Amino acid sequence: MLGVVVTGRGEPNGKAHSGSQAGSTAEVKRSDDIALFDLWLERSLREAFEEVSREPIPPELIALIESHRRKS
Repeated sequence: MLGVVVTGRGEPNGKAHSGSQAGSTAEVKRSDDIALFDLWLERSLREAFEEVSREPIPPELIALIESHRRKS
């Protein structure tokens, strides 16, 4: 199996890079990871609760919300 040898400062074959390059690469990776997690979470929640979200709001809950609004 062939692979990349990581040495030195964590770069392939020990090649160092400038701090700004390292930061931007790490920031892009983190940004991509966050975006992928957000997408996964949104899809998972939608799949889990889509059916429930289509149900009508119970009249008791509506009455509770209305009574709270009148008090405010």
